Amino acid sequence: MMKMKKQTKKFLSMLLTAAMVLSLAACGQKGADSPAPSDSSSPSDSAGANKTDSSAAGDTVKLILYTSITGSGSTTGTMQSQAAQAAVDYVNSKGGIQSMNGAQVELVIVDSGSDTSAAALPLQRALQENPDAVAVIGHATSSICLVELEVLQEYEILGLTTSASNSAISSSGCEWVFQPAPYAQVFGAMQIEFLEYLCDNYWDKSLEELNIGLVYENSAWGTQNAEGTVDTLKEYGLKVAVDEPYEAGSLTDATSIITKMMNADVDVIFPSCYENDAKIIMTACQSLNYNPTILAGGSAFTWPSLARDLGDLVNGIYSTDNFVKDQSYAVKNEAFMELSEQYEKTYGDFLSGQGGPTAICTMLVLDLVDQLKTTDRTAIRDAVFAATSESNKWMATFNGENNMVDENGHNASATPIVLQWQNGLPTCVYPVASANSPIVDPNTLQPYQ
Repeated sequence: MMKMKKQTKKFLSMLLTAAMVLSLAACGQKGADSPAPSDSSSPSDSAGANKTDSSAAGDTVKLILYTSITGSGSTTGTMQSQAAQAAVDYVNSKGGIQSMNGAQVELVIVDSGSDTSAAALPLQRALQENPDAVAVIGHATSSICLVELEVLQEYEILGLTTSASNSAISSSGCEWVFQPAPYAQVFGAMQIEFLEYLCDNYWDKSLEELNIGLVYENSAWGTQNAEGTVDTLKEYGLKVAVDEPYEAGSLTDATSIITKMMNADVDVIFPSCYENDAKIIMTACQSLNYNPTILAGGSAFTWPSLARDLGDLVNGIYSTDNFVKDQSYAVKNEAFMELSEQYEKTYGDFLSGQGGPTAICTMLVLDLVDQLKTTDRTAIRDAVFAATSESNKWMATFNGENNMVDENGHNASATPIVLQWQNGLPTCVYPVASANSPIVDPNTLQPYQ
C-alpha cells in the first residue's frame, strides 16, 4: 500500500540514527573488471528536475545502477553491474520499450565506493546530470543504502534495493524505497527450519541433540545474521556450543576457530562471512580433516567464485540466500530463464544472489514503464508498490508466495531459500515449494534415501 503521508522529519531523524550505529557491511574483495561508473561532475545548488514523462525522455529510457564498483564491495558491484547490463541488453535486443516506439534503455552506472561517509555524493551528482532517470537500482549494501535514502527522498526517485536485507531500510520512513529481499533476521530462522527438516527426515539426531557453532565477521550484516540465529535457537530451546566472531577483514588463518569447533563436537557450522574468509574457513576444515555440515548465511558461500576457489570441496555446502537462479518461482518465468542463459553466455558465470535480484528489479521497472507508457517517477513508484505476484511476472519471480509491497515499501512475502552446491553449481533444495533439486548427503553427494 502506498505511503501517502509525508514523514520527512521522522525519516531524517531515523536515518541519522541508523547511519551512526551501522558500520559499512563489506561485500567481498575486489573482483573482475566491470562496466565503468558514470563520470559525475560537482553538484549544482538545486536538485533540478525530479520527474520525467515519455515526451521528455525522447528515444532513451535511463536507469541508474548504484553500487560499489571500487573498494571492498567491488565483487558485489561487479555482479550487480553485469546483471543490470544483461537485463538492459535483453530489453534492447527485444526492440526496446515497445509502447514508446522502441525507446532504447540506457544504464548509468554510479560507483558509490565502499565508504559510507562519502557514498551519497556520487548518487546526487548522477541524479543532477541525469534528471530524466526513471529509477535507481541498488544499493545492495545495507549501510550505504541507509545513506542513499535521504537522496531518494530529496530527488523523489524510486530506489529498488535488490538484495539489501537490513530491516532499518524500509522502516526508516522513506517514501521512495522498495526493499524486495527478506529481512536479515529471518535468515537465521530459515537455517533452523532447514536443520529441523533434515533431522526429521534424514538424520539420526534430533534438532535438540545437535551441537551448533557460529562463526561470523563482526560487521552489521554478519552480526545481525548471527543474532537472528541465536534468537531463533532460543525459541527452539537450543544452545550454541561455539560462538566465534572475528574482526571483519582481518582473518588470515581459521585454524584456531575450527579447532574450537572440533573440540566442542560441533555438528553444524553457521558461517556468515565474505569471499576470502570463506576460503580460509573451508581450507582450515580440510587441513584438520574435519567434515561438519556447513550451513552458511549467504554472501560468498553463494558466489560463483566459491567453486573456483574450493573446487570439488564446494559440493555439499548449504547456504541460505534471498535468491538462487533455479528456484521454482524463477524457473516459471520464461523471460527470466532466457535472460539468465544470455547472462551466462556473456559473462561465463551464473546469476548469483546479488545479480539475480538486480536483474529482476531492472526488468520490473522496465516492464512497468512499458505498461504505463510513461517515465514519470511517481507513476512508476506507485505501480511498483501496487505490483503483486498475480499482476506482474517479475514480482512473482522473487521467492515467496503472493509477493506484494507493504506500507513500508517491503516485500512482506519474501522468504529466504536454502541452496546446496551440487556438481559445482548452487541449486535450490528448500523450502519444498521453492526447490528444484533433491537434497544430497554432503559426505556421499548422493540423494538422501
